[in-house]
Amino acid sequence: MLKTITLGLAERVLIARLLDSGSSGEPGVARTVRALRQDLQIRAAAQQAAEEFGDRTWDDLLDAGPAKEYTTDETHLLWLRDSLQRHGDKWSKVRAADGKEVEVPIPAGQLEAIANLADALSAALAG
Repeated sequence: MLKTITLGLAERVLIARLLDSGSSGEPGVARTVRALRQDLQIRAAAQQAAEEFGDRTWDDLLDAGPAKEYTTDETHLLWLRDSLQRHGDKWSKVRAADGKEVEVPIPAGQLEAIANLADALSAALAG
């Protein structure tokens, strides 16, 4: 069943990061990732963020204009919701130059984008 989700630029950039980290070689996952990239216009969001905002903050992405509605399959949104939940403890971990994983503080704007995405997924799946 098709569902509509309302997302801003920050949430779509966050989804791009999730999709980059969650795409395994499994055919089902690859199809879901491809469908989400297309349906939610994820590549366009990442490109827009890079071109217009460069190294600006998550707060800038959150203020990047009104949210838009996108339509995709319910199963894709369920996968995205589960992916967001699985990724929860990884947002603060980055790989240092020596290859070791280190924890860094999560910017408040990024936490807000994560919360916004969770809310949008809940609303879309409930609707």
